[in-house]
Order: sequence, then structure tokens, then C-alpha cells
Amino acid sequence: MSDYVGVIPAAGLASRLGPLGYPKELLPITYVPGEGGHLRPLPVIEASFRQLREAGVSRSLVITSDRKPELMQYLGNGGGIGLDLAFLQQARAEGLAARCLKAPRPTWCWACYPPTSPGNWDLCASMAGCA
Repeated sequence: MSDYVGVIPAAGLASRLGPLGYPKELLPITYVPGEGGHLRPLPVIEASFRQLREAGVSRSLVITSDRKPELMQYLGNGGGIGLDLAFLQQARAEGLAARCLKAPRPTWCWACYPPTSPGNWDLCASMAGCA
């Protein structure tokens, strides 16, 4: 496995999709064999994690919002999909770039804790592999 950390932006409102009743990341895109050989729906976010895992990524950060508690419930700590997951909550829908620029100094980041540079530390720098 590599030292790369996957970043999955999942805080958006899905305004272009219209009302779904659940987070767009849980929208099923195909079916895969589940327990007992029965087919089960595969949500888009799980398909994304499978691709990260196949690329050799073992850790991922999910940027989410408080409007989507179902994501954390579904994903848990990532053990079911073979990744270590951390969640970063975005309070307002400002876009991914804003979240990266305003990221607090995390104490949960595996790659950069303790941070290699004091002061203004941003999430994008940590994801670049500063450790």
C-alpha cells in the first residue's frame, strides 16, 4: 500500500440532481455479490473507495457535512471496505477549495501528525505527503 491519502468530497448539496431523500453518495450505481451470494446495491461512494483501494491507497479522508449523518453510519471506520477513514465536517456549503484553505490544524491526520510545519497549516499540504 502507498503513503497516498484519498480525499472524497461528500459535503455537496446535490442541487443539480434534485431531491433524493438521502445523500447522493449513497446512490446505487450497480449490484455486487453480497452475503450468501445475493446481489446488493453498490453506492457510488463505495465504488470510489474500491478504486482507491485498487490504486494502493489505504487511508482516506471524507469531507462531509452535518446534513449527511447517514454517510458516517454507512461507512463507519472503513473496515468494511478495507480502508482507514477519517471524516472532516464542512459547516457551510462553500465548495471543496474553501474547505481545503480553511481546514483546521487536525489532530487526526495520519500522514502529518505531528505537523511538520507550525503555524498556518492547511489540509491540502498534508494530503501532498509532507510527512
